[in-house]
Amino acid sequence: MTDRDLITEGRRLLAEATNGPWQVTDLRNAEDGNRDCLWVDSWGGPEVEGVPHSYATVAEMTEDEGLQVIWGLADAELIAWMRNNLGTILDEWEAARNTYEQLQRDTQEGWTAIATKQQRDAQLIADLQTQLRGVS
Repeated sequence: MTDRDLITEGRRLLAEATNGPWQVTDLRNAEDGNRDCLWVDSWGGPEVEGVPHSYATVAEMTEDEGLQVIWGLADAELIAWMRNNLGTILDEWEAARNTYEQLQRDTQEGWTAIATKQQRDAQLIADLQTQLRGVS
């Protein structure tokens, strides 16, 4: 997969995902007792009717088995950070890629111009040598 493919895939995933910003919501040891969990979410707290949101549970308390860690806090923070920053990273990556490609084109054009000038100069030198031979 090329870097252009990766950028396109990243942009597709961002477009299809729930808008951010995402954050880590830590409801472990919540006082209301309704939900004892750690999650990454797009709305920052308890569900609000009519507000589009998404979340990924990182750890959840169950009555029989206690706190079930699905991922750790570091994973939750990474998921939120990636969702919130991926667009900027893709923009920077794409700008760097565009700059690199322009530099390649400019370099190629420069080498082509140098080669053309060298050929022209070589022909001028050959013509001058021929003229000098004719003079002597």
